[in-house]
Amino acid sequence: MDAHDMKRLQKYANNLVDIHLIMDLVPFLAQAYFSQKLPATLSYGQAAILVCLGLQHKTVDDVKAILDLPANQVLALFNKSVRKMHGLLRATEEAAVERSLPKVVPVHMLPHAQDLDDDLAEAADEVKAKIRETLAGQLDEYAIEAGDDDLAEALGNKVPGTGVVSLKSSKPARAKPQTPGKDKTSKKQRRSEGKNSASKGKKHRQR
Repeated sequence: MDAHDMKRLQKYANNLVDIHLIMDLVPFLAQAYFSQKLPATLSYGQAAILVCLGLQHKTVDDVKAILDLPANQVLALFNKSVRKMHGLLRATEEAAVERSLPKVVPVHMLPHAQDLDDDLAEAADEVKAKIRETLAGQLDEYAIEAGDDDLAEALGNKVPGTGVVSLKSSKPARAKPQTPGKDKTSKKQRRSEGKNSASKGKKHRQR
C-alpha cells in the first residue's frame, strides 16, 4: 500500500468518505488479517463482515441479509475494523521509517576547565596590557628627562602660583619651517637700501 491508499483508509476511518472509496483495498486487508500479517483484534461480527466483503466480494446488502443485521450496523462494525487495521498499518510504517533514520549520537557536555570569572579576569588583564603598551609608545614624546635636582632648581624651593614649571629639554630643538616666498631682510633695511640707491642716482646725474 502506498501513501495514497493509507490516506484513503484514514479518511474512511474518520468517517470523511464513503465505503465505496476503499472497496478496492478491502481484499488486501482481509488477506493480511487472516494470514496473520496484520494482528488486529476483531470481534466475530467484524471478522465475518471482513470475510464477506474482502474474500467473498459480497455487497453490503448481501452481508445484511446473511448476518441478519441492519445496514447501518454492518457499516459501523466494518468501520471499526478498518480503524484498527489502519492504526496497525500506520504504526508499522512509522517504525520502518524510524529504523531507516540515522541513530542520534548523544552529546556529553563537559564543564569548562577554567572558571568563568577567572576567564574574564584574564581577558581583562590582556586588554589592559595592550592599552599600556600603546600609551607608552605615544607618551615617550612628552616624557620629562629631569631629575630631582633639576626640578628643585626650576622651582627654587617654591611652587609657582601658575602651577607651570619650565625645564630645559635635553632633546635638540626642532628647526622652525621657513615660509617660502618671504625674505629675511627687515623692512627698515629695505627702505635704507632704497634711499641709498636713489641718492647715488642723483649724484650720477649731476656729474
